[in-house]
Amino acid sequence: MTATSPTQPDNREEGRLELHVSGERRRLLDEAAAAAGMSVGAFVVTHAADAARDLLGDGPIAPSEQRWRAFVAMLDDARLP
Repeated sequence: MTATSPTQPDNREEGRLELHVSGERRRLLDEAAAAAGMSVGAFVVTHAADAARDLLGDGPIAPSEQRWRAFVAMLDDARLP
């Protein structure tokens, strides 16, 4: 077995994220993860990835309220008499 050098992280550390959350948020995440039967890390990564896909286009696209109103106003202005 070979020791890992400081310049070569072992595979378990690759892509590691460290998060600092308030006690209240941590308790919420712990409770939700337990209800889902997952570790907190798996719960956070799974749901964060789902949110990222939704935001980036794998989910429904929803414009902001301001952009939606501007779009509707442009449609209204373009109507023929």
